Order: sequence, then C-alpha cells, then structure tokens
Amino acid sequence: MKLVFVGGPSRSGKSRISKDAANATGFDHVDLDKVESIRSLRSMTEGPKKNEAMKQAAADCVSGLTKNSIVEGSQLWPDDIQGYGLIEKLHACLFLGYADIKPEEKLKQLEERGLEDARHISEQSHNDQLQMLGRYIERSGKMRDIAAKHGIDYVDFSNWEHYEAKKDELISKILG
Repeated sequence: MKLVFVGGPSRSGKSRISKDAANATGFDHVDLDKVESIRSLRSMTEGPKKNEAMKQAAADCVSGLTKNSIVEGSQLWPDDIQGYGLIEKLHACLFLGYADIKPEEKLKQLEERGLEDARHISEQSHNDQLQMLGRYIERSGKMRDIAAKHGIDYVDFSNWEHYEAKKDELISKILG
C-alpha cells in the first residue's frame, strides 16, 4: 500500500494537485476537511486544544487507511508528520504554499481563477481578505522552513506557471 500526503494552507493547490495525481495513478483521494471526525471538531473554541484534537484526528485518519491513497489537508504540518510517526508510513509527502507573494497579488490570482469554492475568503471585506491571505502567506513561509528542517518537500505555488511540472514530478514520485 502507498500513502501520499499533500499539505498546505488554504488556497495553496492541495485539492487540485491531489485530485489530478489521484486520477493519474488510480489512487483514492482523501480530503481531510471532509472527514467527519475532523469536521465535528470545527465547532470547538479556537485554541491549542482544538488544534491538537484536529491534528490527532487527521493523523489517526491517515494511519488508518488501507488502500493506495493520496491524502490532502491543512491540519498537519511537516513537524506533525514527523511527530505522529507518519513519515515512515508515507510513500511521498509534499507541502504546498505561497510564501513568495504579496496578499494583493494572491487575491488577484484567486479572483482570476474564481472564488466560488472559497466562500471563507469571498464573503469577507477586501481588507479582511488581504489580512487572511497575509496570514496564509506567513504560514506558508513557516511551513517551508519546517519542511526544510525535516527534509520534506515543499513547493511554492506563488507562481502557478510551475504547476504542471510539479504535478508530473509528484506523479512520478508516486509511481516510482
């Protein structure tokens, strides 16, 4: 059995690359945001207990898979992959982000690609959108640094021109 994990902040391309790779390889696609044990935790008050509960539920889900699967999610960070002992179970692990872009540029990219599936962004005021994207950009930078520390692949999709090459690279890694 081969397990592949694709992580990153919201709007980093996790779903797109995971679904494309799953279609190309015949692997199951698992979106951790849609797993009931994780969804049920969203109503908890924000804070360390909620974060830890979501990470544990995500790690349990990944550990419990029994078929070739590509799993995507924002709950687990590179140090969690290491800390929960998942790295030994994974055939490939990739984190995506967009640390090398300004919030205004990212918002423009998202608007050009359509925000219909990003209600948590599109329903906010312009200033709130920029603040949220600024937080995601900051998270991307932290994620990049943590991934490097653990020797885990990180791909920056600040520029979407690299998408096809990175998708093909991930598919090769999965099949290899």
